Amino acid sequence: MIYATTVEAEVLAFMGRPDAAVHAVRHAEEIFDRVPSTEPDREELLRFDQSCVYSLAGLRDRALEAHQAARKFYRPETHLYNAVQLDLYGIVLEARQDPNEASKQALKVLEALPEDRRIKRVTLTARRVLDALPEQAHALPTARELRALTAAG
Repeated sequence: MIYATTVEAEVLAFMGRPDAAVHAVRHAEEIFDRVPSTEPDREELLRFDQSCVYSLAGLRDRALEAHQAARKFYRPETHLYNAVQLDLYGIVLEARQDPNEASKQALKVLEALPEDRRIKRVTLTARRVLDALPEQAHALPTARELRALTAAG
């Protein structure tokens, strides 16, 4: 049940419906707190999806808290793609305040991956950085470079 609710929250966030996404992830948190489960990885799934939803919604404190909690489960040496996505969600939080630096950091994250490891879910997450940039920042060289790099993925 928690998995379905967190997936719903992610989808709503990806559709650009942050209020509905936050509502759904908070519902997932309630389920997590109230309903015991034998699912071994349910906390890590919740923490990852909280990081995604709260980052995309721009809820900095909640996103940082979720990001830190998710990092305990998703380490680069064991969960490379999830760890990279968490890095990118953290960058999304900075995109509105410092678009050039956020674009530069997202490029750095992607370029650190071998080309054959830049899978679709990673490039789609990197595009979330572009989505969070203010409109005028899309003309920045770093944003254009990030767009070109993610278009290939």
